[in-house]
Amino acid sequence: MKKFIIIAIVSTVLFSVLFSQSVAETIVDLQKRIDDQGVMIKEQTLLIQEQGKLIKEQGQLIMELNSKIDEIIDIVDGTADEKRIQVLFNDIVKEESEQKKIKIYNKIFKIDSENIEAFIGRGNVYFNMKEYEKALNDYDKAIELDKNNAEAYIGRGNVNYVIGDVYETESDYKKAIEIDGNNAEYWNILGDYYFKRYSKTEAIESYSKAIELDKNNGEYYNNRGEVYFDIWECSYADEKTLAFKNTLENYNKAITLDGNNAEYFFNRGYLYYYVWINEKMRKDYYLKAVEDFDKAILFDNNNAVYFFHRGDIYRQINENDKAILDFTRVIELDEKYEDAYYYRAAIWESLHEYEKAIEDHKKYLELSEWDRIKEKIMDLEQKLEEEQKSEKEIQNEESDNKKYE
Repeated sequence: MKKFIIIAIVSTVLFSVLFSQSVAETIVDLQKRIDDQGVMIKEQTLLIQEQGKLIKEQGQLIMELNSKIDEIIDIVDGTADEKRIQVLFNDIVKEESEQKKIKIYNKIFKIDSENIEAFIGRGNVYFNMKEYEKALNDYDKAIELDKNNAEAYIGRGNVNYVIGDVYETESDYKKAIEIDGNNAEYWNILGDYYFKRYSKTEAIESYSKAIELDKNNGEYYNNRGEVYFDIWECSYADEKTLAFKNTLENYNKAITLDGNNAEYFFNRGYLYYYVWINEKMRKDYYLKAVEDFDKAILFDNNNAVYFFHRGDIYRQINENDKAILDFTRVIELDEKYEDAYYYRAAIWESLHEYEKAIEDHKKYLELSEWDRIKEKIMDLEQKLEEEQKSEKEIQNEESDNKKYE
């Protein structure tokens, strides 16, 4: 019986050992399989990545091939140069340096030596650079290539006016209008020419034609208003009323169309500032002028002329503090604005601020070289001396009184 039990125990132990070894071997085998699968997955991942790189490279090659095909097609149908030129024109629009613009235009001429648009564009740049001979050559070349290019005639007309050839100027402007008579800006340019030449009737006719073609352009009404203002200045009493009415109507229309334009408000304000018939009207117009000058300054607070004229109105209506502030602002913006020193000196004198008045008059003398102001300075120096002497006498008298107290 004991022997049987022992055999059973030994059998059980042996079975347990054998079973444990089998489990262990199974686990080891499973681990190996897992490791093998991990290696396979890693290899597959690397393979997928390599395939992805190949696909990307193939895509880039396809894009490059398509680009080359496009270039070949452009060369065959003749559009390659056109595209290159368009890119260069786009570069000009972005460029601020005039010299660099010239270099880009020169690149265009290497591709197309007879590009009319480039000749006009480079001519415009040369004009802005005040290289008028070069500008004239470019406009001439554009006209030689296309005798019906209105823009080239306008450009050449601008150069001719600057260099003093006024008759050629008029001829070029009229030729541009002959080619493109529906261009409102060309009529406006012709109006500017006539106005500068004091041909007021022709100027009004030209501006009116520009307005007829473009009724929503405030500049054209403002320009025509300036001509009517000039007519008002030169008119006799019975003609002034109509000239004033026409001037005001045009300035009002310009402001209606463009209510943020400083120049339009200043021009109307200057009309009110300058035009008055009697003392009552002068006060009313001065108030209107100040309102318009306020608007002009609101839209452009760096214009010395606007501050000066508002300051002069304040001076005339005895608002001295405001006038001094405006004249001071004028000098900050333009230290050579001689009249600002003169009028500020007049206010200082009225306030018995003789030292400040003398200082401003000396500056005015330096800028204007008007010798008669020397007498004014001497007179002020005498007043200052008398004032200082009087103040000293008062101080001495007060001092003596304190001694006896």
